[in-house]
Amino acid sequence: MPKIAQAYGDRKLVKALGNTKFDGVPIRVIGLPQARNSAPYDGRPACRGNKNCIPICPIQAKCDATVHVRKAIKNKAVLIAQAVVTELGVDANGSVNAVVYKTWDG
Repeated sequence: MPKIAQAYGDRKLVKALGNTKFDGVPIRVIGLPQARNSAPYDGRPACRGNKNCIPICPIQAKCDATVHVRKAIKNKAVLIAQAVVTELGVDANGSVNAVVYKTWDG
């Protein structure tokens, strides 16, 4: 995907910093990977720069666990609340054929 444009505030900070150094090392403002779409992908829109995507993107442009939960439910997975998977059973072809889990109440 194409690079997501640097935020306005970051561009202003870069300009204000100029050639500032800290202990002789130039200060740089860089972007970090965040799993946000820069273009529509897999049924999710491109990032709109809402600036409130932590912890969950309001438009689902950023990939998070809810994306995969929805896909799993769409494919007939059963979601069990307040449970943790402790083991996966795998058949000879490497496909998961069983899930062992523990509920919060034991």
